[in-house]
Amino acid sequence: MQVNTLIYAMGEEAEDILRSFALSEEDKKKYQPVTAKFKANM
Repeated sequence: MQVNTLIYAMGEEAEDILRSFALSEEDKKKYQPVTAKFKANM
């Protein structure tokens, strides 16, 4: 739920960026790995 809310708040491009990250499908559902990748890439 948190990841979905984060991506929604960040806008349309955030979903494309999330797909480009080297994360497992399971990790893409977890807030901590997703935010760590966004922080490292921004």
